[in-house]
Amino acid sequence: EDSAIFKTFLFFAVNHYTILFWYAFGLRDLAFLKQVLLMKLVIGQGTQNMSEVVMPLFKGTMKAQGLSRGMTRTEKEYHSPEYNSDILGSNVTDGKFEDFLELAVQWGMIMYFSPIFPASAIFALLNNLVEIRTDGLRLCYALRSLRPDTAPSRQVPSIGVWLKIFEIISWTAIPVNALIFAYSFRDSEPKSSEGDSGWLGQFFVLEHLMFLLRVVPLIVNEVPLHLDNLRFSLSSASSKSED
Repeated sequence: EDSAIFKTFLFFAVNHYTILFWYAFGLRDLAFLKQVLLMKLVIGQGTQNMSEVVMPLFKGTMKAQGLSRGMTRTEKEYHSPEYNSDILGSNVTDGKFEDFLELAVQWGMIMYFSPIFPASAIFALLNNLVEIRTDGLRLCYALRSLRPDTAPSRQVPSIGVWLKIFEIISWTAIPVNALIFAYSFRDSEPKSSEGDSGWLGQFFVLEHLMFLLRVVPLIVNEVPLHLDNLRFSLSSASSKSED
């Protein structure tokens, strides 16, 4: 399952980020790249949030009309669409795959291209606040109720392979951001006295400083990761013993 999730995310990442990297480093058209990011973060995700609610409601309504009338609420809910993955199928993972995939793609756009479009984090925050409500409507009214005892996603100490994906994006965003500051933001018309390779020195300096800022919080972490996982395991064991 983890391998299928990672490969599917890699496919979607290439599909979403290729054109953005081309405008950032190939054409260096930062003005048009801002417009593309704005359309993806506002129009694209807003439309996706609406479709996530409207489509299940439409499917459930059409299916209920084809059945006999006078059904109870439980019978109507039984005929509602399930919370399954449309990409990988219910046998591999549940419907949270699409939610995590959307967040991972959004996280990548913010981490990679925030120097070009700093307001992307604000638009992403507003979009996620709206999505919390739309997902609540979708789970409560448009989809069949979940059963924790039979759900594919059980109680785990983390979000699984998605945590590794978010960490990979965070680490790879460091050289990407340094390259944007050193290469994409430099003037393309006038010739620098340092030559065309002058931006390489700036890139390495920025890249090392960003890596240092990223590593220092890991070194001075108050609670090590293995102790945090041990604390979670002990709390889970104590709750099971009480039950």
